[in-house]
Amino acid sequence: MTPLTIKLGAKIRKLRTSRHYSQEQLAGLAGINAKYLSEVERGKRNLSVELLVALANVLEVSPAEILADEQHPNREELIAKIARLLQPMPLDLLVLVYRNLLLVKY
Repeated sequence: MTPLTIKLGAKIRKLRTSRHYSQEQLAGLAGINAKYLSEVERGKRNLSVELLVALANVLEVSPAEILADEQHPNREELIAKIARLLQPMPLDLLVLVYRNLLLVKY
């Protein structure tokens, strides 16, 4: 385990859970087994470039987004991330989010 593999695994876990995939679902769609994905998410296994691309495709992000440091996202990336978070929400929750955004003064 290295700090990089731990950080990368945490990022994959965060993306997976934000899209409401179980480890079994994501692993199946990416063509690997769930145990291997679990080890990747815990930073115990390294990723191949091929697996990084497969996971990125399933998670609907670029491999660069998985590898990127999230400390300073640019405006377009942030809007895209917000849109991905909103996509699976039910309408009643979307209305609530919308009403709260209207309350924000900028």
